[in-house]
Amino acid sequence: MNSTFDLNRFRKLIKIDLLINKSAVAKLLLGLLLGMSIVYFFTTYIFSPSPSSTVIDSEGVSVVVGIGSDSYLSILEICVFLIPIVLFYNLYHKVKDVRNAMLPASQLEKVLSAVLQTSIITPALLLILFGLLLLIFHLLNPQSFELITPTFQGFFKDYFAMIQVQSLVFLGMFWFKGNKILKMILTVIAITVLLTVLGLLLSKNPQFMNWLLADDFGGINEFLEKYGKIILAIMFPLLPYTVAFFKFKRTQL
Repeated sequence: MNSTFDLNRFRKLIKIDLLINKSAVAKLLLGLLLGMSIVYFFTTYIFSPSPSSTVIDSEGVSVVVGIGSDSYLSILEICVFLIPIVLFYNLYHKVKDVRNAMLPASQLEKVLSAVLQTSIITPALLLILFGLLLLIFHLLNPQSFELITPTFQGFFKDYFAMIQVQSLVFLGMFWFKGNKILKMILTVIAITVLLTVLGLLLSKNPQFMNWLLADDFGGINEFLEKYGKIILAIMFPLLPYTVAFFKFKRTQL
């Protein structure tokens, strides 16, 4: 049996992880239920908006969008972003993470299982509940949801971008041992300040910008402009997942 990755062992690990995290997943589903119910209550009974609104999409087609569809989608996206925090906040905890640490699986299998849970399995469960709730709301008040298809289209359109951002949250859960949320917030603030200062310094040094955009760098700039999005799509989420794996492996050793 391969000590690094074994398919049968990996399938068993996923099943065990789902059982261990069932209460955490239930909290996410409950949060989605409460959030969408609150939006439905306020948009239907408190603010009493018009039954629907017509907008023009990017292709110039008139589309009827149900009330609060953007708000519902935002709640779903927030839940997707929170998946790594809810599932793996107790990672490395000496007491609460004992069961996970003792599972008969390799570090690679554990990280891959975590990736599947955060990026595919749990988002799929959230999306199923999301669809059921929209259907129920439509049955309760058909006038408020003349067309809910754009809401699903918006989710699938932004799904990969959500997973890219979520991978950074995933990395934070695997990188920090304690006070994870606070440390992640401080890290984001530090990076923001650093980039702001760097931007100000570059703006005050036009010679450097002219040198950077000179003909010698024309090929590089053209390459990045043409393939930059593809490179970012490959780096994220793969880079955060890879760094999380090596951090997890080193910590477990």
